[in-house]
Amino acid sequence: MTGAEEQERAVLDEHEARWVAHGYRVIRQPRGAEIPEFLQRFQPDALAVGVEPNLVIEVIRKGSPNAEEKVRRLRSLIGDRADWRLEVLYSGEAESQVQATASDSIGELLATARRLTTQEPRATLLLVWAGLEALTRRLEPQNTRRPQTPGRVVEVLAGAGHIAPSEAERLRAAAGLRNRLIHGDLSVHPSPAEIGAVLEIAENLLSQLLQHESPID
Repeated sequence: MTGAEEQERAVLDEHEARWVAHGYRVIRQPRGAEIPEFLQRFQPDALAVGVEPNLVIEVIRKGSPNAEEKVRRLRSLIGDRADWRLEVLYSGEAESQVQATASDSIGELLATARRLTTQEPRATLLLVWAGLEALTRRLEPQNTRRPQTPGRVVEVLAGAGHIAPSEAERLRAAAGLRNRLIHGDLSVHPSPAEIGAVLEIAENLLSQLLQHESPID
């Protein structure tokens, strides 16, 4: 998978939960009959269908020389249809690779999170997610060279068998709280039990790392 494809996937991962919550079914890289006829030969990055207006989703890389022309063409194809709407998402500039973090540093962060669980649960949630991404980058370095969305972190961990399905569901729920909080929804107040469950998963992943991988030089 190229860097551009990773960025596109990360952007779609970040937004898919929102579309699903509104009742849409998301089709990535639609083919053949999945693509509405009015788009002619244009293949969008994704479609969200099942609720009107249906969505034609296109991920545009910032700085892309043909970005404006692509958006203009899509808007022209959709025209004034009431049953379809264009949703344009932007991936970041080409991002530098993120360096892996030593296991002892991850351990120190998780220990700090454990101490803060009852006093500062919201801050702890953000710390634990930083630790989860750092752990995922150590456990699956080939799939996590660039910054990862919370949804992508869960997908990578579950897909590689590092966490059980029940743990993946717990992390997805916590990721939703994390996303709301990071975007300014200060009504989010995770309970110590919720934080503790996610922290326990992170600590188990750290144990996996210590057992199967040598420390970073």
